[in-house]
Amino acid sequence: MEEDSKEGRNLPLRTAPSATDISGPAAPKTPRVQPNEEPQSKRQSPLVELVDVKKYYGQVKALDDISFCAREGEFISFVGASGAGKSTLVKLLIREERPSEGEIRVAGRNIGALSFADVPFYRRKLGVVFQDFKLLPQKTVAENVAYALEICDVDDAEIRERVPKILSLVGLVRFAKRYPHEISGGEQQRTAIARALVHNPQIVVADEPTGNLDPESSLEVIETFKKINETGTLVILASHNKAIVDNLKRRVILLRDGKIVSDQNPGRYAL
Repeated sequence: MEEDSKEGRNLPLRTAPSATDISGPAAPKTPRVQPNEEPQSKRQSPLVELVDVKKYYGQVKALDDISFCAREGEFISFVGASGAGKSTLVKLLIREERPSEGEIRVAGRNIGALSFADVPFYRRKLGVVFQDFKLLPQKTVAENVAYALEICDVDDAEIRERVPKILSLVGLVRFAKRYPHEISGGEQQRTAIARALVHNPQIVVADEPTGNLDPESSLEVIETFKKINETGTLVILASHNKAIVDNLKRRVILLRDGKIVSDQNPGRYAL
């Protein structure tokens, strides 16, 4: 059996959830902060940290000296005009590509150093949601979610227990037996979110998840992300939707020409 000590397989993120975790933990108690004491959320180590990251495509510099930290429980929106570097940043975070210079650390590990063989193990510790839903048309909503567990050889009994709880979290229990073409775009995207959550990730990365949706469906999807974030999950959202970003009233990082030009919390959409 292959040794399980590789970096991508050993990142100290959440493990697969138990039947009780998946429905969402109880609301955490607010810690008592003494006068002049820094809140715990400010003291904790970064879950994600980029240090002087650059990304080149030939002679084109897509990202230039990107540095920021993200901690557990944050909800961060990356905004910017087309070509500002948002999608490139997502590709680096999910380890689809490596930075040309600098380091990306997730749970303290440099993911740029991961071997090709270890990348799939790393990605199983993330929840990734794309603009196009990437659902399997021949499988039902429940089967699409279950498939993410099946390919990891999760026990059938555990799959039967876990999938309904995930669908409940995203409000899709009554659509469990429907096929993708039988549900709306917003419901398809929530199915994709359910699939991304099935391994109980500590980090969810979403690249323009509302780009193909109408305003009402977009709001439903963002409410789902907010619910996930309330459990302590770090949510990183790349978006060009001004209304959504402004209504979130969370941290906003503005990219322009591959550089961070603004980082505000709470922030608003501004180009």
